[in-house]
Amino acid sequence: MIAAMTHALTRALRLRLTAAAALSLLAVAACADAPRQAPAPAPRGAGGAAGAIASAFGAALADASGLSGALGFIVVDLATGETLEALNPDLGLAPASVAKIATTLYALAILGPQHRFETQAVALGPIEAGRLRGDLGLRGGGDPELDSAGLAALARDAAAQAQVVDGAVRVAPGAVIPFIDAEQPPEAAYNPAVAALNLNYNRVRLAWERKGARLEYALEAHAASYRPAVTSVAMNLAPDDCGCPVFERADGPGEAWRVREGALRGRGSVWLPVQAPGPYAAEVFRVAATDAGMRIGGAPKGGGGEGAVIARAGP
Repeated sequence: MIAAMTHALTRALRLRLTAAAALSLLAVAACADAPRQAPAPAPRGAGGAAGAIASAFGAALADASGLSGALGFIVVDLATGETLEALNPDLGLAPASVAKIATTLYALAILGPQHRFETQAVALGPIEAGRLRGDLGLRGGGDPELDSAGLAALARDAAAQAQVVDGAVRVAPGAVIPFIDAEQPPEAAYNPAVAALNLNYNRVRLAWERKGARLEYALEAHAASYRPAVTSVAMNLAPDDCGCPVFERADGPGEAWRVREGALRGRGSVWLPVQAPGPYAAEVFRVAATDAGMRIGGAPKGGGGEGAVIARAGP
C-alpha cells in the first residue's frame, strides 16, 4: 500500500514537490540523531480554502489509487511549513517504513533503471558435444525473489546446454550476512541470511503430520510448483522434557535445528530461516538439474570462477 501511494504521489505532485524537497524529507526521516521516542506532534492541518483544495485532491488521489482501508498522508514544504497536499492529516496511523525510498534512490543512481538482478549458471570449462569438461558454477546476483521453481527453470536451461558435468556444482553466494537482526528471534522466518544468492527468501519449510504415535516430517525448499526435500539443513527431534525451546539452532557442523517433538501436533508447517544460503541453493540446484537429466560428477563445492554464462534467471 505504501509503495502504491508513494508512486501515485510522485506522479501527481511532480510539479509541486522538487527533488531537493523530496531529499530533505528523506533526510529528516532517516536522521540518525532522532530521539528513540518522538514527542506527539500537534496537528497543524490545512485550514481555509487551501486546506479544502488539498483535502479534495487527496481524496481524489486515494480514489484513483484503488487502495482500501484507512488512508492518510500530508506533504509539507520544509522551508515554509505550508501544507501542500493532505488526506486525513490528523488520523493516527502506524509510521511507514521509508528506508526503502532512500535505498531505491541509491540503487537507481548507482545501478540505473535498466539493471536486473540475475542468477547465473556458468560453465567453468569448455563444453564439448554437451559435456562440460569442468565444474558448473551457480552465481548469485542479488535477486531477492528467487524461489525453487525459478532455480529449477535455471537448471533446466543449463541442462539443455550441458547434459553431463565432469566436475561439481560450485556455488558463489557472495558476501553472506547470517541474519538480518541479531536482536530478533533466531527462529523467526523474517530473520534469515541475506546474500547475493537468496533462495525462497533464505528460508526452509518444515512440514509435519502426526499419524497416531508416528510423526512424519520433512524439510522442503518449498515453492508453489517445486518443493524438493533438502538435507543441507537438518532437523533433530528433542523429547518433551528437554526444557528447550520449541525451535532452537543445534550445535555442530553444518546447519541444523532441534525441535521439541511434542509441539508438532496434528498436521502443519512452519518456515525456518537459513543461515548458509550457499549449500542450500547448491543442493536444490543439483537436484533440479538431475531431474532435468543432467549428470553431475562431484558433490557441491564452494567458490566460483570466471566462465561462460549458459543460463540466466531473474525478474
